[in-house]
Amino acid sequence: MFALSWSEPHSLFLEELRNKLVAHDHLKQLIIDCKNATADKHYTVREGLLYWKDRLVIPIEEALIQRILQEYHSSPIGGHAGITRTLARLKAQFYWPKMQE
Repeated sequence: MFALSWSEPHSLFLEELRNKLVAHDHLKQLIIDCKNATADKHYTVREGLLYWKDRLVIPIEEALIQRILQEYHSSPIGGHAGITRTLARLKAQFYWPKMQE
């Protein structure tokens, strides 16, 4: 399950993410496919959130990704970890295409 340490209220971030997922055509279709049991076996939906291999799927949206990167690297919670450690922590909980770029 998603266990994020976050400086803003956790529920606000997740609600915003739910809204962004259903506003994204491809991800919205994946959510529908999961509910109909026709999606790739690696995708699941829990509480309106889309997961790929138990990692939270993030829409490709620059501002959202930058917020996540900020939380995991520069915030007091992130601890200013290096690139390798920050990426490993991100990959353990999130998925978005071309994540390593």
